[in-house]
Order: sequence, then C-alpha cells, then structure tokens
Amino acid sequence: MEANEKSLNKIYKVLMALTILSAVSLVFNVVTTIIFYPSVVETKELLEEVSFSDEMLVLVEEGKLDEVIAQCNERERGRPNDLYVYYYRGLAHYYKGEKLKALPDFQRVIELDPSWTEVVTVYMTTSED
Repeated sequence: MEANEKSLNKIYKVLMALTILSAVSLVFNVVTTIIFYPSVVETKELLEEVSFSDEMLVLVEEGKLDEVIAQCNERERGRPNDLYVYYYRGLAHYYKGEKLKALPDFQRVIELDPSWTEVVTVYMTTSED
C-alpha cells in the first residue's frame, strides 16, 4: 500500500510541475507576443473597435438610442479616448432630439481625430428643435 502512495505522490508532483511549467510557458508566450509582435495586439484592439462600431450602428438604425447611450457610457469608463464612444453617443442624442447634449460628444470626436470634422460638423450646425 505504501508503494502505491509513493507512486501516486510522485505522479502528483510530476503533474504539478508540468502544470506550473505550462503556466510559465503561457505567460512567456503572451509577453513575447506583446513585445515582439505589437501589431497582433493592435489588430485585436482594432477588431474590438470595429465590432463595437458595427453594434452601435445597428442599434442606431433600429432606433434603440437609449441603449446606445448606455453602452457608450459604459465603454467610456474603460476607454476614455475611444472616438466611437463619442460619435455614437452624439448620434443617439442627436436623433433623440437632444442636439445640445450631442455637441460635447461631437467636439470630443474632433479633438480625438480632426479628420472627422466634416463627418460630425453636419450634426453640430443644426439648431435645437
């Protein structure tokens, strides 16, 4: 019986060592990817932005404007420089008839990326209904 316990103990130790080595290897691979292949990380972030933008566009088109505002508010907490947060929240306020509430968001879009000036100016020049 003692021999079986010793064997099981050895197997357990080997499995634990393999688990630890596997975890260390995973961390090493992630760090290496971030250091040597930053474009992979950038690509992931870009895909997340595109996905968010697509989702917000669909919600705006469906008239789910309060949901757009809520999701943009939530995303803003973690990504305060995300242009799409301000653009889509501005659009939602605009289409709700809250054009004065939309202005700061559209101004922030221009601050973050001046190439968007023509896109958002259309919404900024309309007077409050």
